[in-house]
Amino acid sequence: ACRRLGERACVRRGRLALVGELCTDIADVPAFAAACETVYLSNNCFAALDGVQAFRHVVQLSLTNNCVLHLDRLEPLRSLEALVVLALEGNGVAALPGYRSRCLATCAVSLRRLDGRDVTPRERRDAAAADRRDRAVWDDLR
Repeated sequence: ACRRLGERACVRRGRLALVGELCTDIADVPAFAAACETVYLSNNCFAALDGVQAFRHVVQLSLTNNCVLHLDRLEPLRSLEALVVLALEGNGVAALPGYRSRCLATCAVSLRRLDGRDVTPRERRDAAAADRRDRAVWDDLR
């Protein structure tokens, strides 16, 4: 969609906005888009986050109202070292038990806000242990 719409249509002041474009995957991100610090990819059809690693400088990332259903699909977020604000509400994954602890265990320590709520020091401290416990439960259910 970025290539189809062009730089002027989707990037303004370091912000990439591809909202409601029916995008299904994050692939082949052009350099002008990869440099953005704020990325809006809401209201699309993303079922996976593979390719999000291209946004190396992203500070704010909105992926609300997409089709991410599984906790393991959050793994690509691990590479976003500058990420401070993440929004994934409206995805099935956000309703799963252990979702918040998985996000905090996966994302860089720079993450300060998740789905409109501040990340507390206690949540941050307990996230890895909670995620390990939750992973064991999910593994037992398979």
